[in-house]
Amino acid sequence: WSQAGTTPSPVYECTATASGSTIYLVDGIYDDASDEGHVFSAELSASGKLGPWKSLGPLPSGQDAFYSNAWIANDTSATLYVMDARLGPGNDIATLHVATSPTLGTWSEDNWLPGFLGHPQYAFTGAYVYVLGGYDATEAGLTILPAVHGAPIETSAKVGAAFSTEALPTPVGFGQAVAVDDWIFV
Repeated sequence: WSQAGTTPSPVYECTATASGSTIYLVDGIYDDASDEGHVFSAELSASGKLGPWKSLGPLPSGQDAFYSNAWIANDTSATLYVMDARLGPGNDIATLHVATSPTLGTWSEDNWLPGFLGHPQYAFTGAYVYVLGGYDATEAGLTILPAVHGAPIETSAKVGAAFSTEALPTPVGFGQAVAVDDWIFV
């Protein structure tokens, strides 16, 4: 391992994704609080070094993307999706998405899965988004869940109707998931 660069300021609970040689850093809890609530990008050189970070703009007012998942759709729209569970009106899991070129533009939000899930795993196949596990907060405490929910990504960059699918063999939370070909790894 070798150091490729540094973030705009020290950060944790951040979300990152890449498209080609561009790395996107979405929100996080920074040492310099003025960096919070923003999306940054940096180019990765052929030698594996990061160029300077540039701010692409803020997240929607009042939103954060701590411990989330993000991806760039590999289509002509170069859409940046950020999945995040949040507590708020309706206690929904929300999809935030935006065209990333040449600037962020306008964010839109799609509250597609009713009910709060804390720290689930997210996976994106290109045609579908999946939310795996997480916890449900009740007065009795936290219950880690094995449930898996999915929804199709519609051509309008909106999420379609949610569905439940086969549960995980073991309840999981606070992890990561990724879709590769026809597989999801948790």
